[in-house]
Amino acid sequence: MRSYPGYAPQYYSIKQQGIPGSLMGRTMGFLIFYIGIFAAVAYGSLFVIYSGYYGIISMVGLVFLFGGYFAQRFTLRRGGALSAVLGAVVAIGAGMVSGPFVAGYAIYQPGIFISSMTILVLTFIACALVVSVTKFDFTGIWPLLYVGLFGLIIVTFLSFFLAPLVGVVTSPLFNILGVIIFTGYLLVNFSIMKYRDTNLPVNTLSAVLATRILINLINLLMFLLSLGRRR
Repeated sequence: MRSYPGYAPQYYSIKQQGIPGSLMGRTMGFLIFYIGIFAAVAYGSLFVIYSGYYGIISMVGLVFLFGGYFAQRFTLRRGGALSAVLGAVVAIGAGMVSGPFVAGYAIYQPGIFISSMTILVLTFIACALVVSVTKFDFTGIWPLLYVGLFGLIIVTFLSFFLAPLVGVVTSPLFNILGVIIFTGYLLVNFSIMKYRDTNLPVNTLSAVLATRILINLINLLMFLLSLGRRR
């Protein structure tokens, strides 16, 4: 199951300056921490599935995922510590919902997992480099990405009730569209560091950006895994 929390850039104003080193460093630090939490929960949740409790685990995970995401969004003024904790809650929820899917590939189809992870890492690096060397502000493409994301959510939701849409969700074109959209969100988040200003403390902003990037990376990985399965 994919997780699709959105993204809202209304907290930011244009600043036209380079990415602050402290913001980038702290964001990457939080991101590594959240990825570690996701990986640990993902590995643990894989064994829960063997006991037949995936339904319960996924429902609890959705509460953690969306609850943590929206709580972080609406408590930005409460400080960096709270944002960091809520980011960890999101990572736990994502691990409970999407982790078994990812861990299953890592254990039982390592070839697809390794190739997908390689593409994921290269995409992440490429997005950072593109934003750092160009003057284009990718936050301007957010409305288009939002429309695409909304379409993915609707089609995925309807596929649970309309059998013909199952083929759409599992099609290469659908997964390629997902890859494009979440790659775009990575560009947006890196552009926020470079082109957008905020009156939020660096610790708060870095935790929020790390949470957004984590969600983007997880969804991007899942679409890549789905594409690898169909090659």
